[in-house]
Amino acid sequence: MPKKQSPNLPVRLTLDPDLLPTVPSGDDPHIASEIANFVLELVDDASEDLKDRLTYARYQAAPASIRHADHFHAVLNRAALEWLREWPQ
Repeated sequence: MPKKQSPNLPVRLTLDPDLLPTVPSGDDPHIASEIANFVLELVDDASEDLKDRLTYARYQAAPASIRHADHFHAVLNRAALEWLREWPQ
C-alpha cells in the first residue's frame, strides 16, 4: 500500500531519467542547471501566453489560424522535451 503524503509537503514526480539530465563533464552544475531552467521557463512562458490567446471566441473568428497556432503549441512543448532528452553528457 502506498504511503500517504502529508497534504502540506510537496511531492516530487517520478520522471523518466531522460527528463532529468546529468551535468556534462566539465560543466559547472549551478550554471548548467541555471541555463536549463532559464530555457524551460522561456518555453513555459511562451506556451502559457499562446494558450491564453487560443480562446473559444478567437476560435470562432479564425478556426484555421487557431488550429495552426495550437499545432505550434504542441510542437513547442515536444521540442522542449526532446531538448532535455538530447542534453549533452
